Amino acid sequence: MVRAPTVDGAVHGDLQVSSSSRRKRGRLARFVPVDLRIVLVFAALGVAFTWPVALHFTTHLPSARGAPPIVSWILSWQAHAITDTPSDLFNGPMFFPFENAILLSESMLGGVLLALPVWLITHQPPAIYNFLLLASFPIAAFGAYSLLRDITGSRMAGFAAGVAFGFSMYRLDQIPVLHVELIMWLPYVPFFLHRFMHERKWRYAFGAAIAIWLQVTSSGHGALALAIGLLIFAPIMTMRHWRALRDRALWVRGGLALGALVVALAPFVLPYNELYREQPQFRRDSSEIARYSAMANSYLTAPRRSKIYESRPLNPIAKGNCAGDSSCLERTSNEQLFPGFVVLAAALGSVVVLWKSQREGRVWLLTFALVTFVAGALSIGSDAPLRGPYGFAYRLIPGLDAVRVPGRLTVLTTLGLAGLVGLSVAALVRSKVLARKRLGRIGGLVVVALLLVDVWPKPATAIRAPRIPALYEILGQSRSRSPILELPTTQFRLDDKGKLRSDGSFEREPRYIYFQTAHWRPIVNGRSSNIPARYMASVGKVRGFPDERSIEHLRELGVGCVIVHRDKVHDTAWEDVVTAMRSQVNSIVIDDGVRFVVDVSLLTPPRRGARTGPTCLGP
Repeated sequence: MVRAPTVDGAVHGDLQVSSSSRRKRGRLARFVPVDLRIVLVFAALGVAFTWPVALHFTTHLPSARGAPPIVSWILSWQAHAITDTPSDLFNGPMFFPFENAILLSESMLGGVLLALPVWLITHQPPAIYNFLLLASFPIAAFGAYSLLRDITGSRMAGFAAGVAFGFSMYRLDQIPVLHVELIMWLPYVPFFLHRFMHERKWRYAFGAAIAIWLQVTSSGHGALALAIGLLIFAPIMTMRHWRALRDRALWVRGGLALGALVVALAPFVLPYNELYREQPQFRRDSSEIARYSAMANSYLTAPRRSKIYESRPLNPIAKGNCAGDSSCLERTSNEQLFPGFVVLAAALGSVVVLWKSQREGRVWLLTFALVTFVAGALSIGSDAPLRGPYGFAYRLIPGLDAVRVPGRLTVLTTLGLAGLVGLSVAALVRSKVLARKRLGRIGGLVVVALLLVDVWPKPATAIRAPRIPALYEILGQSRSRSPILELPTTQFRLDDKGKLRSDGSFEREPRYIYFQTAHWRPIVNGRSSNIPARYMASVGKVRGFPDERSIEHLRELGVGCVIVHRDKVHDTAWEDVVTAMRSQVNSIVIDDGVRFVVDVSLLTPPRRGARTGPTCLGP
């Protein structure tokens, strides 16, 4: 928590607020600290802005297709692994026999640790997803509040910055993409570093290290945004506090905190590095990255959840109805980045007011303006493969080709804008003209109210999570832990440009993965933007199931069960599988009328002496 104002003015603010502008604490402050009240206000706003998510906490997701079922599966598996088999933390049981399948997507370990009690109480995938979604707004908002409260000494300025960052239009539009919402620890890093440079205390050094660890382990795109922000923030802090470099405490305490951070990050970063080196598909080509970049006019296009502006897409890619296509929704959400007129007006107000103010005001003005400009420029791509600043960085910096969606750097842009909004409100509260008439605080409240009205969203989408059929509960209770294949699975093809494309069946995979939370047995199926080559090879070998080639391949993999969805096989490579299984009816061990389970060990052996493989339900 940020410390309360001292008699001399602000806590540690570089832009001081006069003592006359402060009021005595009331009775409530003796029982509920001011900062706790602010957190509760942010939490209430988070519930209101995401309504009706809280109403369906354990049963609904923002979407039953695409990212939400997959993300809830990742969170659930890691929570399950932490409490059951920690050594399998990254070894999510999809894409069998691929190891460390969790690393093919965002791990979100930092978020999992925060939500672990929710999983232990409910064991419901939607609950852990929705808890982190609801928690992300007050956490992000309080981080921006703490940073601007520390810089300006004004709680009102901090509150305005918290609203501008924590409840920005971009964040409110990213509810179906939880790993974007988990870019919530970003402002805590400059806050703790700023405090550490002032006081050189242990708690601030390790506070910064913990904030960095949480952000890096919660979101890969958040780690990139953090790195860019630190490249701007750290040199400015060093120049402003260059005398502190003579203090031995800074080097000892900062060095020990940095060493602890490196040790704590190693088990997380090293597996990703190994996967990057060994798996060619982990590297994104320039055309794919350009497809998920923002465009210059994206910042003039309001997000679809905006209640006031609604979506008026200006660029051709964003036009049209995505019709539930998760990749289309993910792409267009990074093309609708308008921050709101009030945010822009307040940010511009800080430029006008502070440019001729004291030196400290200009330093922070330039810092936040630079963060806004650099992050915005890097988020912008082009239809042509990566022309511009990000394209230059893509060719220069090793590992940057693993980042798929540069448009998500908009989160850092919103933090820069929030900083400018906070500076503007601090100047308003500090105005001598307004202070004389006691209108400074009223003016700050008006700005906050306008910010809330400007970004107020439409009701969030809440769709009931897929109901897990009883068939999966039976598989979970069986003695056998043999792997499972679900049909129909994805069908892949190469387009005219030689790029790998999948048919619409890829949207069925998230449902298969979600059903896995009832049994946690390995499945051959999987869903990720990084597809293992072995999985694509397996899909090709089982296209003729239950023919001899497919049975032999499944037994080589050790697959014990094949689940066939009768209602999904039409117009796929497996549309004749129901008819073909009539000659192998004795191998069907479960049938609920919609889908049936085949025990691979009971299928007629393709030839004498061939292996039979493990059983589906056990002895």
